[in-house]
Amino acid sequence: MATNNIQKDLFESIQSENKENLFQVLSSIIDREDETPFWVESFHKVLLDFEKSTHLKTDEQYWLDVKRAFIDVIPR
Repeated sequence: MATNNIQKDLFESIQSENKENLFQVLSSIIDREDETPFWVESFHKVLLDFEKSTHLKTDEQYWLDVKRAFIDVIPR
């Protein structure tokens, strides 16, 4: 799958601000790719770390952090 399509799918799931949807999209990307791009794996790991501290953050702060992480890991 082209990197642009992966970025688009992830961006749309982030915009929906639905954690379940975001993790479903990530899982489907990881499952369907023969070789998952490194940046997708990195983003997934960051999100899993965020999940450990979700109870310490407001939803607004959580989604700001997710958006920053996405911007940090996507290839430019």
